[in-house]
Amino acid sequence: MPKLARALNKPVGVAIPAFFGDEAPRNCILVEIETTGLWFSGQAVSEQLGDFEQTELPEDALPAVFFPFEQIAFVFDPAQFAHLARGLRLSVASAEPGVIARTAASGPKDDRRQPS
Repeated sequence: MPKLARALNKPVGVAIPAFFGDEAPRNCILVEIETTGLWFSGQAVSEQLGDFEQTELPEDALPAVFFPFEQIAFVFDPAQFAHLARGLRLSVASAEPGVIARTAASGPKDDRRQPS
């Protein structure tokens, strides 16, 4: 099982309906992990804070905001998908050259028994 701590200071996808208003994932930076929640920053957080405050934040400001676990619908690390895809590609490429061809050529197995 991948550890979320590996995604610290990296972009992750996160859905926080109470903050963003929907369950769509947003690209945010995971800043810190606490026992009761997570700290995020990034453009999506800054834009939403600007909407809440009705003020414009400085362009280079990426404030960090704490979200309790109860408010977070899900978090995913996009790097996990890239790692899984690379692993799958490597396992297919390392298979014996004829194995895939023989399996595909043999067709589906017919497990039905013929009456006696």
